Amino acid sequence: MPAPVNIGQVLGNAAVFNFSRHRSNQSFASAADIPTEVEAFFNLLDERGVDYVLVGGLAMLAHLPGRNTEDLDLIVSLSDQDRLAPTELRVDFLETEHALFAQVAREFSEARLFDFFSAPRTIRCATPTGLLVLKLYALPSLYRQGQISRAKIYEGDIGRLVNAFPEIELEKIFTLLPGHGMLPSDVEELRRVVSEQKPRPDRFGSAS
Repeated sequence: MPAPVNIGQVLGNAAVFNFSRHRSNQSFASAADIPTEVEAFFNLLDERGVDYVLVGGLAMLAHLPGRNTEDLDLIVSLSDQDRLAPTELRVDFLETEHALFAQVAREFSEARLFDFFSAPRTIRCATPTGLLVLKLYALPSLYRQGQISRAKIYEGDIGRLVNAFPEIELEKIFTLLPGHGMLPSDVEELRRVVSEQKPRPDRFGSAS
């Protein structure tokens, strides 16, 4: 199991090395403030009793090393979002009013330990299965919107999850998706995407 992820450090490092951020007048100083802002944001979530699940790149890092992100992605209800104060952090919300997101929060999440500069804390985080559900659900839309670069990142994440966690019940996911409005043709294409991510021992020929 990977060491606990320090959310503020991950987001701060990503901001420092995002040079487009600096060209748009977002300074290194503001990037240095991110760990403090992150801790204040999670303190606010706890103080106001917000029910949330961490997803996205930070949740990936909780299970697999090597992913970088500037975004904080949470599954949160609309009513709870209204109770939060504005923040300078890049926070993306997936609303629990969407049935699939609610199901991920309910059935495919677990408590994980995350590191902060003051003290570690336990945060509910999407499981590998939950992350795979969200990645597969989003992929057809990304392609249709022409977001090819982001789609390729998602495909890479899908491959990493499938190969690192062979216990994931793929057939259960492919059965779940049509119940949330996904076209049968999209499900079949997703099956091909997953198959292509699996290693092929014969790709360069057998060893002599």
